[in-house]
Amino acid sequence: MSEFSPTANGSKSVSAQCPGGKKALEGGEIVPDYVGLQLYQSFPTPDDSGWTVYAQENTSPGTPWSVRAFVVCG
Repeated sequence: MSEFSPTANGSKSVSAQCPGGKKALEGGEIVPDYVGLQLYQSFPTPDDSGWTVYAQENTSPGTPWSVRAFVVCG
């Protein structure tokens, strides 16, 4: 699991990578349940070696937040 450093503004993206030789079977995200945050995308990397997540702050929640990506590899 990967986590982007918590800050209180902007947009964030983070990727979780599979160990060498493994491919992403599925993945997902953990985004805080703050008003004003929106998950934009959650998808496997183009070469299936991990999972990438994009989230954005639409209004200022006034609290630092981070986004996490996780991947199941096989």
